[in-house]
Amino acid sequence: MREHSVLVVDDEPIVRESIRDWLTEAGYSVATAETGEEALELVATRDFSVLVVDLRLPGKTGLKVLEAVKAERPWIRTIVITAYPSAETVQEARRLGAVDYLLKPFAPDNLERLIDETLSAIPPEATVATAEAAEAAPAAVVEAIEVKQSF
Repeated sequence: MREHSVLVVDDEPIVRESIRDWLTEAGYSVATAETGEEALELVATRDFSVLVVDLRLPGKTGLKVLEAVKAERPWIRTIVITAYPSAETVQEARRLGAVDYLLKPFAPDNLERLIDETLSAIPPEATVATAEAAEAAPAAVVEAIEVKQSF
């Protein structure tokens, strides 16, 4: 079993379940969400290494999910998947921090390769250090405010 967990977000059950099955077979721990809101709830309560998110979702779009995840958990690597590509959405996904953009339909090997490449580009200790720093940041802000107020 690989040590990394992946969150797959897609409103199409067949796509979501297929990706879950492929990645589970490849040794990843996989959670799934049908909506952007459900994905954000999972991200708030669990640690993920990679987010695979569909561009078109009911409610919050994949780009809105990407933006929210990067604001709260910047160390999570995101791959956007879509059957409806456009130059604008590719650029926006990159600007928001997506590491890749994969067109549907795709072969399981292509997604697994992208995830492997994404994870191998980051040393594990960097992910842990980033997570710890992000969790410590609110405490540091409170401390700075308290120090400022004492003057």
